[in-house]
Amino acid sequence: MAKKSGLGSNPLSWIQPTKQGISDSDSDSQIVDGKEIKVVEISKIKPDPNQPRKEINPHSADIKELAQSIKVHGFINFITVRSEEDVYIIVAGERRYTAAKIAGLKKIPVMIIDESKAPLDYALIQLEENLQRENLNTFDEADFYQRLQIEFGLQQKQIVERVGKSKAYISKMMKLAKIEPQVKEQAKEQAVPREVLFELSSLQKENQTEVWEKIKKNPTIAAVEKSKAGLTKKKPTKRKSKRPDAQLVFQALKKAVKKDNDAIFQFIPSTKVQKLLEEYGES
Repeated sequence: MAKKSGLGSNPLSWIQPTKQGISDSDSDSQIVDGKEIKVVEISKIKPDPNQPRKEINPHSADIKELAQSIKVHGFINFITVRSEEDVYIIVAGERRYTAAKIAGLKKIPVMIIDESKAPLDYALIQLEENLQRENLNTFDEADFYQRLQIEFGLQQKQIVERVGKSKAYISKMMKLAKIEPQVKEQAKEQAVPREVLFELSSLQKENQTEVWEKIKKNPTIAAVEKSKAGLTKKKPTKRKSKRPDAQLVFQALKKAVKKDNDAIFQFIPSTKVQKLLEEYGES
């Protein structure tokens, strides 16, 4: 049975930290501002494979620092989850979840959000969490906007309204999601500035790799502009018209003429027909 807590109360006051991790004084949950807060076993919490952030490095310095902070100070912000059968799926807070595992916690406090929300609502909550609190990778953000379009069927105007970004910004990010995969992977590893990525994504796909190979050691706007100026310009290939076979044309002309005039073709050689075709631009 859930306990109720009003505004201004400390929802963590009933949670006692221990050497083994965090343990609750009993198995009840608590209601804070209409949301259920509960301490659950960390083994029952699972990351959402569809969340915007695709990679979290458990060995990174910031995750290690967060793990140490959790050990010393506990959780300042809850992990937000949704209930799904006998497990809890993370909606927001996967970095804190990862740090808690590194810190060796067996149980952690979670906030369980309304299960009646649509999948799109969960996705938008995840995006907001990552953008505001956890420095989302540029490509992961771009891929998320593309997911809103493909999976949820949102038009660009609707995405703009939902996420509160400008139309120009979303347009650039959508282009970025379609950048050449090889360029994307290498640029992701190097943490290339966003403005440089925007410049790359504005190029034709066949030119993106060429420019990237030239600038990847020093990816700057100036380097992109210099490389763009030196792009290999492919000359448009002229479409060669197929020369009609003179004999075939000659035979066709014969069939087109009335039988009583057929004899005239006995005096017109096929080479003459070919010459006439060339003069009138038909070859």
